[in-house]
Amino acid sequence: MADSIMSVTSQPCTICEFEKWNKETEIGNKSGHERILENYEEVQESAVLGCAGCIILHEAWIWCIPDKELRSKALIAFNIDMSKMYFHLFTDYVFDVDIFTLPGQPRLKHIASASLLSPSTELRYNMPRILSWIESCERLHERCSEVTRFTPFRLLDLQPGAQDCVRLVYATNVRYACLSHCWGSTRSKHLTTRQNISANESGIPLLELPKTFQDAVYITKALGIRYLWIDTFCITQDDEKDWETQASLMAAIYENAYITIAAGASDDNDGGFFSETGERYKKPHKFHLSIDGIDHEFYVRDAVPHPGNEWPGGRLLPLMTRAWTMQERLLAKRYLCFGHNEIFWECQEDVSCSCTIADGPFNPCDGKPKFRGCEPLKYQCSLLNDLSSSELGMLWRGLVEEYSGRDLTKPSDKLPALAGLAEKFQRVSKSPFLAGLWDTNLREDLAWHTSGNDASFGRVRKGPSWTWAAACESRIRWPPIQLHKTFQVNRTSIHGGSQGFKLHDYAEGSHLSIHGLIQHVSIQINDETDDLEEACPLLRRCQVVEWIRNNSEHSQQLARGTGTLVESLEQEPRDEATEVDGNEKQTNYGTVYADYRFWEKEEDLREALKHVYFLLLGTENDTDPLWIDGMILKQRRDQGDESEVCYERIGWLRYCTLESVTESEWTPRGTESIVTLF
Repeated sequence: MADSIMSVTSQPCTICEFEKWNKETEIGNKSGHERILENYEEVQESAVLGCAGCIILHEAWIWCIPDKELRSKALIAFNIDMSKMYFHLFTDYVFDVDIFTLPGQPRLKHIASASLLSPSTELRYNMPRILSWIESCERLHERCSEVTRFTPFRLLDLQPGAQDCVRLVYATNVRYACLSHCWGSTRSKHLTTRQNISANESGIPLLELPKTFQDAVYITKALGIRYLWIDTFCITQDDEKDWETQASLMAAIYENAYITIAAGASDDNDGGFFSETGERYKKPHKFHLSIDGIDHEFYVRDAVPHPGNEWPGGRLLPLMTRAWTMQERLLAKRYLCFGHNEIFWECQEDVSCSCTIADGPFNPCDGKPKFRGCEPLKYQCSLLNDLSSSELGMLWRGLVEEYSGRDLTKPSDKLPALAGLAEKFQRVSKSPFLAGLWDTNLREDLAWHTSGNDASFGRVRKGPSWTWAAACESRIRWPPIQLHKTFQVNRTSIHGGSQGFKLHDYAEGSHLSIHGLIQHVSIQINDETDDLEEACPLLRRCQVVEWIRNNSEHSQQLARGTGTLVESLEQEPRDEATEVDGNEKQTNYGTVYADYRFWEKEEDLREALKHVYFLLLGTENDTDPLWIDGMILKQRRDQGDESEVCYERIGWLRYCTLESVTESEWTPRGTESIVTLF
């Protein structure tokens, strides 16, 4: 079928709904739906009968899965009624597929137009495209062309007349580039220290640099830029004071660079910038169809993974797995990233790439430039001045969700590696920064939980238990809940902290005073574990036993408004096994997300959760029966006044109330108290 031109008409098809593939779609329409086809033979038969859409699907199916037996067990998923169609094939492996036509050639409205890829990412194949991106950015983008006067304290002078060495210099008011790279396990012998800084100022032999640094020098000079900032050389690595000073300037260093070049495909400094393009990317499957008398030339290849897009079937660039490099990308005025198979461009107003699947400055679905399947985080960070306080909070939480899934070599860098972005946010919001949270959005920022990834025993960092930055190395999530009216934060209760960008800046005594509903509960971990619990050992399915108090209303009132009486009132378990009339009642069930591994053996976990406290934060939207969410607290007596009960956050609990009511109709249980949280 692929070697000849087959003539077909664009007739309606109940299998692939081909009539919608070329239908006008209103810009901004997100009403598209995904279609899943599980019967290969049915698609094949429809293709033989001349359905253009099924022919296209069939070509992709047989190219991705040559084995006939495996092919018949696969399924294909694709979207309809959206501006760019995507195609996924599922077997034991996930194939993310690009189906496209070349720019300027006849195409269907919702089939992407894309370019063929070069044999490699070397400059000899890609320099014209890179220069066109830079020229367009300089000419068209007002935000990217703002004149700045900042220059880093130290820079590498690439000395255009000298081919064999670079020098560490102190320059002012010069145009410079920045390097974003993975350190890995390699270390340059010329890494700047107090002992060799004078030698580096005299000159560093180019051939003695790791491959990534040699390539960075080559690219920077090819772009006509004389100066280059590389952290390895421009920060004195064994001088803590210099390191802290330069790290505090990270936002200014990357924001004011003319361009940041990124070694995206290399996981250490020996990997270099350039890669050979994979066979399934540079040699796509080609076939022709004459649809309604118009010849179309279609191509099928593995979808090129773009920065931040790891599903389905893709793999993140090594650079995109590192925590430090996230702010380098988002702060950069212009960002040129060399990937495994293509080169990516991002600036404050546009994105593009070698395959051109990004398709222009404004994504027609939502008006924000971004790569397919990725959030427009860089674009949003360029518009901070236009955002409201609540929008800034939402964006910050989105950044933390992305950042927390990345790797750090030093756990103590959890906040410093985000300090540049935090400084940029603070310039706009004017809000105090509280160990990774913001004072102006503190209620919302406190409602986080881990994803349950496994961790070693104990807290990996010292700091207040209420911040995500003190949790284990796990991706942080903010569940979509409606905060309950009883949950309030006393904004004058941040004690002992300096409101800086390091977790250890916050003294051991730093705490929050929170007003809310607190309830004594027993959390009983299920005996059997499911697949999710196996994958995420800090996440556990559970049953929840609520306790009720055997005391008068007067005693309840005494407990309200103080943290000193919460634990002292006599209590007993609420009998969830029976209703008042004696009928059986289902036990409350839910999920625990531990903040860190506070147990070594399973019996230790069960014992630790027998008597804990649940602080209600909110309810989940549109659930029947009603689900509630909140912090799991344990008492601490090593902080504060001996007469005062203090708490430490150890996890998050969401559980079903078994009540078919709306949030406004629901009467929550617990004692309204002021909780001191360390």
